[in-house]
Amino acid sequence: MATKTPIARLSYARLHVPETKDGRDKYSAMLIFEPGTDMKELEKAAWAAALEHYGTKEKMPVGVRKRKLEKGSGWPFRDGEDQDGKSGHEDGGMYINVSTYGDAPKVVRKLKGVLHAVAANEIKSGDYVKVMVTAKGFRVDGNSGVTFYMGNVLFVKPGEALGGGATDPNADFEDDDDAEAADISDDDDGGFDEDEAEKPTAKAKKAEAADDADDDDLLD
Repeated sequence: MATKTPIARLSYARLHVPETKDGRDKYSAMLIFEPGTDMKELEKAAWAAALEHYGTKEKMPVGVRKRKLEKGSGWPFRDGEDQDGKSGHEDGGMYINVSTYGDAPKVVRKLKGVLHAVAANEIKSGDYVKVMVTAKGFRVDGNSGVTFYMGNVLFVKPGEALGGGATDPNADFEDDDDAEAADISDDDDGGFDEDEAEKPTAKAKKAEAADDADDDDLLD
C-alpha cells in the first residue's frame, strides 16, 4: 500500500529524465526531511514490508531488525549526518532514497484544487515535495533489506537549488542591462573571402578534370 511522505526536500532528482541501469530506465530522488519531521507512517510502512518479506522478526537482517540508520543496514532510513554537511542536510535530519523503473512518475502541483502537470524545467533539486511511496522488501546480489519505490510526486513549493543545480536565468540576470545591438555593416563579411571561396580545391580540380574527360568521351 502506498504511503504519502511528509514534506521533503528534493536532492539528486531524476523525475523526468531517467538514467539507464541494467537496460532499464530508472527514475530516482533523495528525499531530505528536516529535524523533527514526523516519520511514523513511513516507518510503519517499512516495518510492515519487512515482516511481509521475511516472515518473522528473527529472519530479518540485524540492520533491519534494529532499524539502524547506517548505509548497508537494509533499513531504508538514513541519518542526515552521514552526508558530511552536504547542502540541504541538517544535524538531526533524515533522508530516504526512492526510485522506480519503467514509466516516469507523474509530477504535479495543485492550483485552486486542480492538479496540473509539472514540466522538467519547473522543478529541481532543492524544491519541496510530497511523494507517494511503497515500501518493499528486496534481495539483490547478496544484499537484503527494505526499499521505497517512488509513485506520484506533488510539488509543494520552490527552494534554493542544491548542489550547484540549474537556476532560473530570469532571476540570475533580472537586474542586468539589455545587450547592445550587434554592429554589422554591409562591408562586414565576417571574415568570408569571396576570392578564396571561388578558388577550386585540388580535390575539386581533379573531379572537374574527370568530368571533362567523360564529356570528351561522349563527344567522340
